[in-house]
Amino acid sequence: MRGALGLLWTMAIASALACAGGSDPAPAPAEPAEVFALTCAHCHTSGLPSVPRAGVPEDWNARDTKDFDVLVARAISGHRHMPPLGSCSWCSEAQIRGVIALMVTGSEIVVPDPAEDVAE
Repeated sequence: MRGALGLLWTMAIASALACAGGSDPAPAPAEPAEVFALTCAHCHTSGLPSVPRAGVPEDWNARDTKDFDVLVARAISGHRHMPPLGSCSWCSEAQIRGVIALMVTGSEIVVPDPAEDVAE
């Protein structure tokens, strides 16, 4: 319980600091690594129980699904303690797909080629 409260407190402070900026917000990052660093790393590098760590194949291979599209759908709709879109309310589906592809690198999860998605 104490860890969850600490996480909530940290998230509240981060949100307040993000909102305290000037009237001209910085442009949203577009590259998966930038999006990850800004919105996903705080949980997916923490080692929190049941949160798969980015770039750690064992964490992703142990998931209940290895279907990339299911992972994308869960990230978009929210899953367990992760809110919808994670903490990336401005992310497009393409950005979510890019970040997940980055996080599952080296795992058994097959990442579809983005060019194939466009062709369909």
